[in-house]
Amino acid sequence: MVGLALSMTFGGVVILHLPQLPDLGMLSMLVPATIFGCTSPRLRVLSGFTLGLWLTAATATREMDLRIPTGTQAEMVVIGMVTGLPSFTDKVHRFQFRVMEGDLAGRRLRLSWRAPEFGLVPGQWWRLTVRIKAPSGSFNFGIFDYERWLFLKRIHGTGYVLVSPAPELIDDDAALVDRVRYKIRERLRSVAQKSSIGTFLALSLGDTSQLERRHWDILNRTGTTHLLIVSGLHIGLIASICFLVFRFLGLGIFRVIFLTVVFTAAYALLAGWGLPVQRAFVMTLVFLACRYFSRHVVLPFQLAVACVCVVMLDPLATLGNGFWLSFGAVCALVLALSGRVDHKKGLARAVSSSLHAQWVVFLCLLPVLGFTNFQLPLGSMFVNLVAIPAVGMLLVPLLLVSLLVLAVFPPLGPSLLGLCSLLVTMLWGFLETVAALDLVAGVRQFALISCLVSLAGIAILLAPRGLIPRWPGLLLFLIILIPVRELNEGDLRLTFLDVGQGLSVLLESAHRFQLYDTGPTFGTTFSAARQMVIPSLRRAGGRDVEHLIISHKDNDHAGGLLDILEKVPVARVIQYGDCAKEWISDHVKFRTFSVLASHPGMVTSANDGSCLLSIRTHRFQVLLTGDVEARAEYALLDLGLGTVDVMSVPHHGSNSSSTPALLNRLMPELAVVSSGFQNRFNHPDPLVLDRYRKRSTLILNTASSGAVEILFTREGYRVSEARRKRRRIWRR
Repeated sequence: MVGLALSMTFGGVVILHLPQLPDLGMLSMLVPATIFGCTSPRLRVLSGFTLGLWLTAATATREMDLRIPTGTQAEMVVIGMVTGLPSFTDKVHRFQFRVMEGDLAGRRLRLSWRAPEFGLVPGQWWRLTVRIKAPSGSFNFGIFDYERWLFLKRIHGTGYVLVSPAPELIDDDAALVDRVRYKIRERLRSVAQKSSIGTFLALSLGDTSQLERRHWDILNRTGTTHLLIVSGLHIGLIASICFLVFRFLGLGIFRVIFLTVVFTAAYALLAGWGLPVQRAFVMTLVFLACRYFSRHVVLPFQLAVACVCVVMLDPLATLGNGFWLSFGAVCALVLALSGRVDHKKGLARAVSSSLHAQWVVFLCLLPVLGFTNFQLPLGSMFVNLVAIPAVGMLLVPLLLVSLLVLAVFPPLGPSLLGLCSLLVTMLWGFLETVAALDLVAGVRQFALISCLVSLAGIAILLAPRGLIPRWPGLLLFLIILIPVRELNEGDLRLTFLDVGQGLSVLLESAHRFQLYDTGPTFGTTFSAARQMVIPSLRRAGGRDVEHLIISHKDNDHAGGLLDILEKVPVARVIQYGDCAKEWISDHVKFRTFSVLASHPGMVTSANDGSCLLSIRTHRFQVLLTGDVEARAEYALLDLGLGTVDVMSVPHHGSNSSSTPALLNRLMPELAVVSSGFQNRFNHPDPLVLDRYRKRSTLILNTASSGAVEILFTREGYRVSEARRKRRRIWRR
């Protein structure tokens, strides 16, 4: 069974890492032989692999067929039902909408609606006029992939509601589970303390939309993000508590397991029945079933059965990091605790087992967190020793009891919620104190093979004593901490980050980082600096920035300035208006300047006042141009600029820039446009692109290429495009 589980999982992983889907008809022809092969021990692994291929390909093909075609951007009328819990931030409702009638029937849309006249309630049927497009998002090297998240969530299109013609409420269908969750949320908002509402909603309903940015920062710095995302930890603890309580009451094993399943399923539904919850519930169900039918089923077999069930129920589950973290943590515990003899008794044994379990999970997840998050939360073991029992054994059970009492006997509910609020205050106080100690080590993103080698070393360290020497395991484990020097003195890695309709360029030399512009910010929900720039800096191993250059004050260039200054130590900020500076970092020469300094009386727009950045490294010249327009470009000709090898296309490719005179002077080999996909300005202008092509310039656009990375070395320069380098079936 273990071999079958591994082979099925691997088959699904293979399909999901292909640039395009294979022919489903050919794979379907192998299904009868595959099912027959599962009955043969010799063919079981191969059959499992083939079955994993077919299941994942069939699911992915169906999802891709339901997707709005890439490039579509149209207005249409849709009739359907509001599902899930709508969120409301910055006067905008964001919600999922299942289309029930018409050409788009069966599709799930992610919509936004600015300040609707009627409150959105799950189960409502609406006739809406929407502007809809295919699921899309920015794509950068090694950080959060929004398009993958949409694919995993089965979102087939995104868009926004138009106010004309007016939306029409058709019916109010009693969507039982979502309606109950909605009423609980509104009730909590009316009676609970404001400071605790976000935590209450996260732990009871799986709704994290009310948590503030500072909360997420604290959780990330302490390695406790899993505490407020309902997943295996919460489902497992609730199931364990229910099982022990019903056993204590003297019920038979069948009734104990039946009631445990019922209560655990109720909590899973209340928490939104998301993918992590489904996975955890299936694992719990398998373990309880094995407990009932046979008390001698080994844990690896139970884990393998759970894995097969999860993959069969949701073949796309392997796309989520939670799948690997959940099964990886359980595998680590099985490896370390199976066959362990502990002669302690009572409380001493419980404490010893808890310490050992936390140590094992901490050790095993350290390389994985370094690979995915680019930081090692060194204090997470100590924090989780306190926080996991506090949340799982105290806060969550008490919160669920409070909700039940609030429904049955309302006068007593607020008092219990007040006690929960006290626990929440103590929890956040503890986490803030630990976060202030800054027990986080930043690491440069290392290769997957390094992560696997480190995990192999941990397996050796956790192996039974005397089976194999442990010092090789320690050496293998520490491989992730070995600094890898990729750049020599004078080398430069320049990355045009994909920040949508905006600009942000990260410049990395041998030991230092510079940042040119920060990308846009929209309200409190989107900041390119928080979601793309800072993660990209951390991926490169950067903890601080030597120079932050802001070309001009427009939101698409300077919107994330405050976020950068809040989260990243910056030695020096250079802004428009006073940007005549020169410096050398790691033998790379930088110079910032503005045409207004040499033409003080020139009548210009705000764009023409952009601060430009000129870079010289080895024999190469780079020019970052901000949003300068024609008048400033003609003034640039008077500054004696020579040819350049690489440049940013001024003003995102607007026809007001990139004059023939400037291009004739610069004659770039490569020009990069930083623009948003299907942006409302229609940047870049086809006429502008034609000007570059006539001069044999290679044009790349972040809208179609994703992030563009250019590595300058003594031998030459190499260009990498994120989308071309990492093609996947869900990406446009």
